[in-house]
Amino acid sequence: MSADLLPSAPFVALNLQRYPVKHAKDLQAWDAADAYLASFIRKDAALVLLNDSFGALHAMAIQCGVAAVLHINDSWCSRYAIEKNTRAELIDYVGQVTTCALVKLPKSLSMLEAQLLQLANGITMPVEVYFSGMQKHVSNGHLALIKQYCDDVEYLPTQRKARMYRANLRPSQLRIQPYSQSVPELDLILQNVAGVFAEQKIDIGSRFFIEHFFAVASGKNSGRCRLR
Repeated sequence: MSADLLPSAPFVALNLQRYPVKHAKDLQAWDAADAYLASFIRKDAALVLLNDSFGALHAMAIQCGVAAVLHINDSWCSRYAIEKNTRAELIDYVGQVTTCALVKLPKSLSMLEAQLLQLANGITMPVEVYFSGMQKHVSNGHLALIKQYCDDVEYLPTQRKARMYRANLRPSQLRIQPYSQSVPELDLILQNVAGVFAEQKIDIGSRFFIEHFFAVASGKNSGRCRLR
């Protein structure tokens, strides 16, 4: 399938903003990967968007007349931006009927795997998926994961430094299990989910706060506490 289903996405006319605004005054709310993905939006699609950063893909889907737009997104800032930019309530994908998915590739490979399985758990027939990300952020690991869970993987020409893969995601009942780690010196068993910072170890900041929980004032005490 070629990328001529729609003309280049006119994102400028959508008046999109990044959030939080005070940190993004000179930055636009879309990139070349968004524009490339938007060229594959079809009006008759039951569409799932994975990692729509600031609502650019959702806004374009509305412009194109897509009836149902669903999301898989782990970022609170992105979810807030999507609702602000589209003036529509974000609806999570929880197994609804879908015919196509557009994926902004996350940096975290574990996050990508968890999201692909979340989508695959809810489908009964293969679903066409388009994956895109800026070339500097896309690794061989991303492609390996796509090939692991998809058939008919096709590499499409790079456009404006945005890579693009088309594939058919297979239904699957596999699930990503949280990573459990015992921390005997703190008498804890910790569980980390996909995509979090330092997901297979306890990071130095978390360790510091856990070790100093005893110094935190009780919720019933309005006084201040000091960590020494």
